[in-house]
Amino acid sequence: QLGDASRVATVAKAVGHELWSGGAAALGIMPLLLLRLLLRGVRRPVERPVVAAAVVILTMLVAYTVAYVVTPYDLQWHLTTSLSRVILHLLPAIAWLAAMLAK
Repeated sequence: QLGDASRVATVAKAVGHELWSGGAAALGIMPLLLLRLLLRGVRRPVERPVVAAAVVILTMLVAYTVAYVVTPYDLQWHLTTSLSRVILHLLPAIAWLAAMLAK
């Protein structure tokens, strides 16, 4: 199922939407973190541990995306019932990463 472009697109869109506007608030945490980075700027040079953390977070997002693409369950049901919880446990790490990147 990894070769099914429509499944990959569906999962990527759902993950992106959950990252951007997910959560229990009217506005997701990602726009707020991005706004903070835009207003404060990014610390230069970016330190190696921060880059390593970003790589780990991105690797986890890719792994989750692949897991959803290859799931034997109904894709829409699986995304609806579990994606918000999967993304929710990454948000503290993403917030920490944004804090480490900000000046």
